[in-house]
Amino acid sequence: MHVLKEAVKRTAHHIHQHKLWFGLLVLLQLTVIIGIFFLAVTYPVKILEDVNGIMQPLQTANYNATNIQEGGAFSTDMLKVYQNYNALLKHVTEVALWLLGIFMILEGALWVGTHKLILTEKKESHESTLFIKHWKEAGNLWLKYITVSLLFLGIPMLMGYFSLNLISSEPNEDMLMSIAKYTLTFLGVLTYLLWCGLAVINSSWKHLAKNWWTISLKKIHWTLLALVINIVIMGSLFSLIYLTMNYEPLQWLMMLLSILCIPILTILRIFWVAHAQELIK
Repeated sequence: MHVLKEAVKRTAHHIHQHKLWFGLLVLLQLTVIIGIFFLAVTYPVKILEDVNGIMQPLQTANYNATNIQEGGAFSTDMLKVYQNYNALLKHVTEVALWLLGIFMILEGALWVGTHKLILTEKKESHESTLFIKHWKEAGNLWLKYITVSLLFLGIPMLMGYFSLNLISSEPNEDMLMSIAKYTLTFLGVLTYLLWCGLAVINSSWKHLAKNWWTISLKKIHWTLLALVINIVIMGSLFSLIYLTMNYEPLQWLMMLLSILCIPILTILRIFWVAHAQELIK
């Protein structure tokens, strides 16, 4: 329990020491959530409209082989199908690029800012040399963030590609269920490993893999304990929001809890990084 206590103390110490920095991280976290919420609200509607625009002409199309051989048209709305298909590709590409941008830029800034907050022991003077030093450190952290992210994100992308090829070549309901089950399990493990990697990006390139190994597997009992604490806190908060959502006298409490989600998420990220630093000290 000593590690947890030290991580909590370190978290509280750095937040107290860098209140403005913490406030900026909270605003950045809010920006990430708003961006993802906007994409979740906007693009599924557009994509559904495009899919409907493709399916409707196909549902009324001419599937009579004899009639088609005699010169009958398969569909009189093929231009509409083509236009909606292009729109579907455009919207899917846009949402993928927006999500990639949010993850690489905004999420990257959150992780880099969190590590800088943890690493900065005291307020330093704003000399030009220190300013350049901080930017170099931030750039190095960002490069490690991108490297670790691409390493772990590339694996599920390859898995998804081969799974789609397998499903399309041999469509089978049992196979589909098995792939979905194992994919969800694998993604859970991969997310855990990714978060462990992002918690130690302040390590030198030489020790990055070693420190990742230490917190993700060698000291997995302590890391999982910190993860469970984070999940329980956020799960409890979301449960309270859900319970108060449809109860009018407690609407104010729901709003308050929803607002509290943002700083709590930021604090838990700082705690996660601080805990990792305690494990590799």
